[in-house]
Amino acid sequence: MIYEGDILDIWEDMGVSYVLVIWNEEQKKWDIEGDTEENYDFWELVDREVGNKNNDVGVVGNIHENPELLEKR
Repeated sequence: MIYEGDILDIWEDMGVSYVLVIWNEEQKKWDIEGDTEENYDFWELVDREVGNKNNDVGVVGNIHENPELLEKR
């Protein structure tokens, strides 16, 4: 399960990107905040096929317990 405030790591061609799961009040949808190689939609990330290094996405922490992960962005 993924919750608001969770930090996801996304394995991309250029390395790992860390993004924050947020609720976008303006658009009334779940979203991500952070620098990535592509402009991902939240649901696109959640539905990605796991198994290929360039497609792996996982929860690595949350904004409350692991804020230092976002400093790596």
